[in-house]
Amino acid sequence: MNRLILWAKAKAAVVFFLFSIALLSGCNEEHPDNVPGAVNNPFPEITLAGSSTVTMDAADASMVYSIPVNFSLAAPIAGEVKFRLVAGSAIEGRDYVAGSGAVPFNEGERQANIEVTLLNDPARTQAREFRVELLPSVNARLGSTVVQTVSITPVDVSGQPDAVSVLNIPTQRTLVAPTSGEEEYVFVLPLTERLRQDATVSIHMLAGTAQEGTHFRSLTGSQCENGVCSIAAGAQELVFSVPVIGLAIDDALSFTLQFLSAEGLDLSSNREMEVVLNYNASVQVPDLNVPSSLNLRMPSVERESTAYPIIFTLSDMLSQSATLEWRTVDDTAVAGVHYQAVDATGAGAVNVNAGQREVEIELVLMHDQGTKEDVGFWIQLVSAEGIKLPAERSVYVTITHSNEDTSAYPRVSAPSTLTVHEPAAGAKDARLNLTLTEVLSEVAELGVTFIDDSATVDTDYAVVSEQFVVEKGMGVISVPLRLLVNAAETSTQHFQVELHSPLHLNLPSEPAITVAIVDNGAPAPAPYLTLSPQLIKVPVPRWNVSENISLYFPLSDQATGASVQVQGRNGTALSGVDFDPNIQATVNGDQLTVDVTLLPQDLGGEPKEFDLLFTQANGLTLPESRMVTVQIEPRDTPTLPELIPPSGTVGYTAPSAGEPAERVLVLPFTNVAPLAGTLTVFVENGTALEGTDFTLTSASPSFTIGAQEVVVELEIEPSASGKTFRLILQSAENLVLPSSVEERVIDVSVQ
Repeated sequence: MNRLILWAKAKAAVVFFLFSIALLSGCNEEHPDNVPGAVNNPFPEITLAGSSTVTMDAADASMVYSIPVNFSLAAPIAGEVKFRLVAGSAIEGRDYVAGSGAVPFNEGERQANIEVTLLNDPARTQAREFRVELLPSVNARLGSTVVQTVSITPVDVSGQPDAVSVLNIPTQRTLVAPTSGEEEYVFVLPLTERLRQDATVSIHMLAGTAQEGTHFRSLTGSQCENGVCSIAAGAQELVFSVPVIGLAIDDALSFTLQFLSAEGLDLSSNREMEVVLNYNASVQVPDLNVPSSLNLRMPSVERESTAYPIIFTLSDMLSQSATLEWRTVDDTAVAGVHYQAVDATGAGAVNVNAGQREVEIELVLMHDQGTKEDVGFWIQLVSAEGIKLPAERSVYVTITHSNEDTSAYPRVSAPSTLTVHEPAAGAKDARLNLTLTEVLSEVAELGVTFIDDSATVDTDYAVVSEQFVVEKGMGVISVPLRLLVNAAETSTQHFQVELHSPLHLNLPSEPAITVAIVDNGAPAPAPYLTLSPQLIKVPVPRWNVSENISLYFPLSDQATGASVQVQGRNGTALSGVDFDPNIQATVNGDQLTVDVTLLPQDLGGEPKEFDLLFTQANGLTLPESRMVTVQIEPRDTPTLPELIPPSGTVGYTAPSAGEPAERVLVLPFTNVAPLAGTLTVFVENGTALEGTDFTLTSASPSFTIGAQEVVVELEIEPSASGKTFRLILQSAENLVLPSSVEERVIDVSVQ
């Protein structure tokens, strides 16, 4: 019995032991709510800072920048943070190098770091931005802030060996001093280059026969203090004022401005300017030169509005301050829809300082998607003090619409008066350049009639052509003017050029242009610069590298030694981000070349625009509207061929009477053309004259996809024997022209 009881107890103990083991084994299994990612052990939320700014040392080509990804709690298990970089004004390949797209992290970690290699672009003069975006990740949840904007500050170029700007200081300036009161005379001194950094210059006033406090006061200006003037980075001129005290005396007195201690710029070899105060000169009231009409392009839909600076020149320098009252008046254009109304009268009148030679006003045009045809409004000159207004005080402004879903044609515009110089002997060719708002999308035609006034045909001028066929892709129409010497006349003679019978063109509201021929005994007038077309479309740079483009603008005559400053103004394209602010302008004969560097960018599908402003002309005349818009367009990136120019003079044999006159010039390419395109050519007469000795069959010969050359067609007349002329390669579409001006000039000799 006892054995039986002992055996039962032992069996129960074994069963209990086995049950306990089984129970303990079951308790060691993890509860489903406790596994990583479950309610009791969640994955961390990952977040970014909303923004950050990074500055790179100018000496570093690149740097690694870490972007922390913060976890809301320690990671319960290893995983990966996935991300992407999104280009903004900063783009991959120019400003940064993309990473792998995923960053691993280990169990227990509370942060991961995304490392991005930043690149130092020396052309970055403004901050550029890109975005870091977190994507659905492995073993981590997206938090509330998953986008971080990274701003890369501008490169400090203060220590870089860029071209140093030189301040040009004239030797003398004469002012007509007031007889009473006090006048401030403005001094504007140009710089040879746009400043890449802030600069200062000290100006000392040295008394001569004119004494400070009696005849003049210390120089003033918004950026001048105690004789030290500051010039901000990006400026192209130094501006300051000198107050002159009025006296009723009959004398000419002088003092000297001495330029010293310049920082951030160099001074010209002449560093002293004599200022003559002429108290015995009578005050001359200058005339305001005003055109009868202006043609301005409506801004594109991407920009919404654009400010156009409009400059009216004065016949002479202002000897005392003046005011101009003006306003805008609706016609077919409506204020608030097509343009911003202006009422600059009374207290809002434009003040013009003594010493100025022009008056600047501003018109703001607006984009209107509903406008399907050109519209216009009036600038009305109400009154002026110190300036003589013309008899006709209204200027009609035509707004050429920019909506691409309509079929409107480019509008033609021209100066109301073109002044040319009589040749010293024989004949001389000049050009009347007609501006187009945009390049032609199809072949156009234009009729021209020459109307005698005091100048008469075959005595003062000769007719070269009265009918023009303008090729597709052209942005300017050049009307040749052949001027003849007329020894019997010594005064300025006039005739008119009237535009008519347009095909695929719109004429200006005033289609007649007056040509004034100044006698050869008088000084030659400055050549007139034509800024055409008003909108220039260029493709985005290829292969993610900067690309230099050259834009060409014609002059009415040779302009040896002339110069003009060109600066870029931000639109939807930004200086230092989309284009280099250092823009070069060079006068070559009878054309102006403007060189611009486009920076690589990610346009997406939208074009970007910036403006070119033309100022500080020396030796040439600028139009009233001095702005051209450059539109950077998206495109594919095929390799465009380069044109190979002739290595020397091209020779032709003149035909005998009755023989064919046709001749061709074949210009080969470096590779096959991936796109169809055109070459724009214009003629420079030599001893051979266009229209008499030879004819350029087409000013814009075209080529097709797959072409390996472009052909320029000519007709040579027997009279060309023994004579020469030149062909100038002006511009091209989908073709790269030689970079040097010399290689774009082709000398032609006819035997």
